[in-house]
Amino acid sequence: VSLENAGKLTKPAENKISAFTDFSAVSDWAVDYVDAIYQNGIMIGVSDTEFAPKENVTKAQVATLLTRILNIIEG
Repeated sequence: VSLENAGKLTKPAENKISAFTDFSAVSDWAVDYVDAIYQNGIMIGVSDTEFAPKENVTKAQVATLLTRILNIIEG
């Protein structure tokens, strides 16, 4: 069950991910998904201006992502 299907993830009305300087590196098909995980606080970027969509994810980042997702599920 996806977070969106479970009613735990809100679909953003406007695109805010485009504020990142590396926004153009996000594949066209993924923009809405990346924006949704950004606006729901699951991923927040590596700085105020960089999202780093093409970078590898560290173990620490995965642990943080899983914690944020579990917090959303548990509400």
